[in-house]
Amino acid sequence: MNRLHILIILAVFTLMFGCNEAEHADGIDSEKWNKNAYNLAGQLLDADTSLLNVMGILPVGDYLFLKQKTRKHEYSIYQRKGDSLVFVEHFLRKGNGPSEVNSVRLYNFPEFESLVAVAFN
Repeated sequence: MNRLHILIILAVFTLMFGCNEAEHADGIDSEKWNKNAYNLAGQLLDADTSLLNVMGILPVGDYLFLKQKTRKHEYSIYQRKGDSLVFVEHFLRKGNGPSEVNSVRLYNFPEFESLVAVAFN
């Protein structure tokens, strides 16, 4: 069997067994659902110039790790305090020298309380 046949078979099985009538909205207890309803209001905020050119955002608790295109460092850390983001520090200097990186990715593993940086030089 080629890959196309295997993909078609997997798709058919997913549709057949993945759709179950018991999981439809009719079976939801509306009282339990409405207990957890919250009214949310949004507010448009002006963008800070340091937040422009963001290539990636990794939220970790009250902190935001921002991968920024134009900085000398790969990441900047901001802490959320109320409705503001407060700069904490830059880290992982870009470059080809010692203690510098060309490209790096951050991964958050909350179940292990770990933040892992993988560098590609």
